[in-house]
This record gives sequence, structure tokens and C-alpha cells, in this order.
Amino acid sequence: MPNTPNNDNLPQSVSAIMQELLNKVSPEDRGHLQNIPEDMALTLLKMKSAMQDRQDEIPAQAKKQAKEIRKAVIEGAGTPEQLKLPLSPLPTELTRTSPFFPMSKQEMSTREYIRDMIIADHAWGSIKYSGPKLSVYEEDMLIILLALLNEANNRIKTEVDGQTTYTYRGSLLQLLKMKGINKPGKNHYEDALSAFKLMTSARFDLTTNRQEGKKKIPKKTTFKNLIMGGEYDHDTGEFTVTINPYFYEAYAAGEVTMIDAQMRSQINSPIAKALFRFMQSHRDDCWYGPLMTISAALNLDMTLPKAKLRERLKKSVGELVKLNVLTKESRIEGDHVTIVRQSKPLSSAKKKAIT
Repeated sequence: MPNTPNNDNLPQSVSAIMQELLNKVSPEDRGHLQNIPEDMALTLLKMKSAMQDRQDEIPAQAKKQAKEIRKAVIEGAGTPEQLKLPLSPLPTELTRTSPFFPMSKQEMSTREYIRDMIIADHAWGSIKYSGPKLSVYEEDMLIILLALLNEANNRIKTEVDGQTTYTYRGSLLQLLKMKGINKPGKNHYEDALSAFKLMTSARFDLTTNRQEGKKKIPKKTTFKNLIMGGEYDHDTGEFTVTINPYFYEAYAAGEVTMIDAQMRSQINSPIAKALFRFMQSHRDDCWYGPLMTISAALNLDMTLPKAKLRERLKKSVGELVKLNVLTKESRIEGDHVTIVRQSKPLSSAKKKAIT
């Protein structure tokens, strides 16, 4: 939309309103508004005009919020897609006991094999993981995939062995951009494909129980890989991948934690990413407990001295405080850890209904 909007397709009254509102904004804002659709621009202009007209009535805190909204919505909007905050429905069980580990590049090149790692153990049954030791990078790609699948226009509902699941068909470039890689090279594509291939070797065992008196007796065990399969067309760039039905079932049952994939992409440290995922699963904003407990929950190397664990955790907490994910009340004192999440983050939103 140029400085003088194209109004051939707009009613005269709407066109006049837009022109009047455009006269109230700075040339800089007009430049930002030319990259978004006219109907969205009109809405934003009305909001801005209303805020300006009531400037003297707005308390100091509301003025601050209005400024933040303007920065996030108007100045940050290159395309409508950038306005979205993709939420990833990760099964809550995987946010607390995870098969994804903070790993160095050396560890990633010589991965150990994990057998029967207990993810969950309840009265109804259990979930176990077996497969290669997965890194936080693989978790990044899975979370981004789930965020895309959370949008109805990105997913295809499929039946696999009588179970419903989701398939993504689209661009691999889209996943890389959501990870924050705007101009990916050949190595980025190769790393992403390797991550999904690794997850096809990662197995989940779901065992349901039946109750006999006070005993839990295994009833049925279903085992499937984390990613059931995929395909990448090197000529067209089309990427197709199907997830384990476990993710669909957890989503349908509402047993998911909504992870803000966009915020996670801004976090650098693998340990900080693990801490971000861990904290998103909690109802309360504050977690307090022993250093060794949270270190184990984040899959840190428990053979390290406490001083090393403390140091690594402090750096991760510091990064999340800078990103305004955690508050400055988050601290580590000796063997005691206090983590305070910013109240009511966007990623704590309830899951969307499946259509």
C-alpha cells in the first residue's frame, strides 16, 4: 500500500477514512504499513488514531503497553505471516521427562543408544523411549513441526494402522525460517533432514494396564517410531513428514503444553531451551527445589561436579532473564534453585480445538 492508498476497490467512505487516518501517522509508519494488506492496515490505523485521540486519558502503564503493541504489530510486520506467534502442542509428559539432551557437537557425532527410558508411569500405563540419544536440536525441529501442524492449513489428517495422526506437507525452508535461519545453506538443509531421519529411529512404547485388585497388569503394548516417515524432493523443495499417532492422541486429549516456538528460536543455549520447555509445563510461575533435581530434569550430565552443574544452570537462567522469559527473582543459592517464570506467558494458552 503506497502513501496514498490504492482505493479503486474500496467504498468511498472507507477510502476517505484511510486517507484521514494516514494523515495522522508519521512517514516512517506509512512505510511500515505498505507491506501489509489494506484491511489490516485500516484496523491498525484506527487503533493508532484512537490511542492518539485519548493520549491524555491513558495512564502511564497503558501508554507503555500501547508503545509495545505498536512496535510488535506495526514495525515488526513485514508480511501477515510474521504477525503469528506459532504455538507448538508438545505432549506434557515430554516437557518433564524428555529424550532430548543438551549435547555438544562431539557427543552428537558419537551418539549412545538409550534403552527403555521411562517417560511416564501412571495407573493407566506407561511410556518408554528407546533409540539414539537425541539432542536439543532434534527437539527444536520437532517443536517447529508441531507448531506448523497446529495450524489446520498445514496438516493432513491420516490413518496409520487404524490410528489417526498428522502429516505435514510443505516447505522445509519454512521450518528453517521458523528456527531463525532466514538464508539457509546446504548444511542447514542437511542438518534438518538428518534430525528427522534420527527421529525415525527413535521409538516410543506405550503400554496400557488393566487393574486386578491392587496390581497393574500390562494389557497391550504399542510401539512406533517418533517420526513415522518422510520424504524430501530436492528439485521442488517439498517436504513431507508424518508424526507418531501418540502426538495426535495427546493433542486430542488435551494433554499438551503449548510451547512458543518463536520465543524458543531466540534462545541460544541448549540448556536454556531445556529449562524453557520444563518451565512451560508448570501451572505455577515459580519452581523451587534442589539443584540435582532440576539438573536431572533438564538431562544435564549428572557425572559433572555440582559446581559445574551450578555454573551451567546459572548461565541458562541469566539468558532467560535477559529474554524476559524468567524474572530477576530466579536464582541459584548453593544447592537450592528458584525459577520464576514471567506471569501468564503466551505459550501457556489452551490448545485449539481440532477440526
